[in-house]
Amino acid sequence: MLGTRPTVALLASLGLHALLLTQALARRTPIPSVARPAEVEPTPAPVWPGETFDIDALTPPSDPAPSDPAPAAPSDPAPVPAPAPAAAAPTRPEEGAPAPAVQPGATSSPGSPAAYGQSGLFAVAAPIGKGLLRVLPRVAYVDPTFHDLRSGSTGHIRFQVDLDAEGRPTLPLGFDDDRSRARWLEPIVERAILLLRGGTFSQPPTSGGARSAAFELSFEIAEGQAASDDWLEPRDLAEIGRLIEPTTKEPGRAHFRYNSGREVFLTLRLVDPERDR
Repeated sequence: MLGTRPTVALLASLGLHALLLTQALARRTPIPSVARPAEVEPTPAPVWPGETFDIDALTPPSDPAPSDPAPAAPSDPAPVPAPAPAAAAPTRPEEGAPAPAVQPGATSSPGSPAAYGQSGLFAVAAPIGKGLLRVLPRVAYVDPTFHDLRSGSTGHIRFQVDLDAEGRPTLPLGFDDDRSRARWLEPIVERAILLLRGGTFSQPPTSGGARSAAFELSFEIAEGQAASDDWLEPRDLAEIGRLIEPTTKEPGRAHFRYNSGREVFLTLRLVDPERDR
């Protein structure tokens, strides 16, 4: 019995030391750490341009803190306008001073009836002359004589237009037989007068105004540029030019052009029988 006790005690001591040694070794041995997987950042979804946009957060506007108003800058006083100068009182001419001289003809304008001779003559002749220049190109271009004459040819005719009691031109016209004239122009002038019979050119019958007007019509032929279109008839009318009304100082003018390029220039002059005898 005595021999087994030390053996048991020895074994127990050895087991206890072995346990302590095992625990010590276990504490010194490092435990391998497992690496944590790296965090992968999520890939944002593709954004197509023009489909989405960012909106800033809406924040209620904050009331500005009351602050003392800045003192207003002193303004300069408005300038006082200078008093307007008093209008000079009209001076009275001295007694006995000569009156200012009046230029002759200052009170009458060009083209007035007084400057044309007989009273009321211009008031009748001017509208008739204007009407003649309006219709003469339309009745003259059909005459074949303008194509038969050479370029540079001229001619004239003098005639008198009488008005009836209603102020309309009458036929036949009074052609001047004492002067040489282009007689083939007479029917052209008569056709133009027929077109004017619808208008009234004189003063009322009770006014005692003039009842006639005298004119001198002349023409000149020139060559211009022909029309470019080949299918146009050369003797057809291409255009009628601008009208210039006759006055007591200057004659009236009109012209027309054919497709061939030939141009006819018309001149109408007012004639005063009292001065042109």
